[in-house]
Amino acid sequence: MTEKEIQEKAFSLYTKLLEKGHLNRNHEMAVPYNQEERVRLCIFRLAAAQGTEVFESGENLHLITLPEGSIFATSYSQAVSQSRQALDVVDWYIISFIQLVFCWEIDNDYSHKMNIEREGVTYPQLEEMVSKLFSDWKAINEDTEEQFSDQFKLAVDKVYHKWDTLQYQKPRTRYSLNSRLGLIHKAMSIFKEGKLVHISDAHKTASIVYPNDILYERLEYIFSNLDRYQILKSLVNDSLEMYRNKVDVQLRNLIREQENGGTA
Repeated sequence: MTEKEIQEKAFSLYTKLLEKGHLNRNHEMAVPYNQEERVRLCIFRLAAAQGTEVFESGENLHLITLPEGSIFATSYSQAVSQSRQALDVVDWYIISFIQLVFCWEIDNDYSHKMNIEREGVTYPQLEEMVSKLFSDWKAINEDTEEQFSDQFKLAVDKVYHKWDTLQYQKPRTRYSLNSRLGLIHKAMSIFKEGKLVHISDAHKTASIVYPNDILYERLEYIFSNLDRYQILKSLVNDSLEMYRNKVDVQLRNLIREQENGGTA
C-alpha cells in the first residue's frame, strides 16, 4: 500500500467516525485499520491533530473529542452553548451529577447490568437517587464543617439548594428546565445526542432510559482509568448502594410474582 493510499484510507475512516461517532470493527471501512499498522498510525495522528482520539473498545472503533484543544464541539459543550440563557452554572453541575448517577447505576456487576438492560432506568428513579445523594452530601458537609466539599471539590450547598427549590413536575409532561425532571431530561438528552442511550416514551407514566453498548464501551475505556470518576463513583456508592440493593430486591420479587402468574 502506497503512502497516498494509506492517507486516503485513514482519512475516509476518520470522516466516517466523525459522522457516526463509532463504527463496528468488522465494517468494510475498518478493514485497512485492522490489517495495516501504518493506517492505524496515520488515523491516530490525524485524530490527535484535530484534538480528538480514536480508540478500540468492545466491538467498535470510537471517536471522542478531547476536553481541550479540539476544533470540534462535544455534545456537552454544544448543549451548553445552546442553553446558555436558560441554564446557569449550578444547573450544569446538577446535570453532570445526574449523568454521574446514571453511569454509576449501569457501571456495576453482571446481574444488575442485566436488570438495567431489561428494565431501564426511569426518570423518577433518577430523581429519587439524585435527591438522596444530594441530601447525604449536604448532611456530611454540615457534619464536617464544609471540609467534605473542599476536599472533593464539590459545590454541595449550591447544588442541594438549587435542587431543593426546583419545581415539582408530573412525569410525561413537557419538561421544564426549571424542574427536576427537566434537568434529568436534559442530562439524558445529551447522552442521547451522543448516541449513548435510548430514551423510551412508550411507558404510560414515565420516560425510561436504556444504555447502549457504546456507553458501556466508553465507560470501560475512558472512565475506568479516570481517578476523578473513580473517586466520585465511590462517593455515590457510599450513599446509594443500599438504595440500589433495595430496588434490586423489589425487582426480583416483581419478576418472581409475574413468573408465578401474578401471585406472590
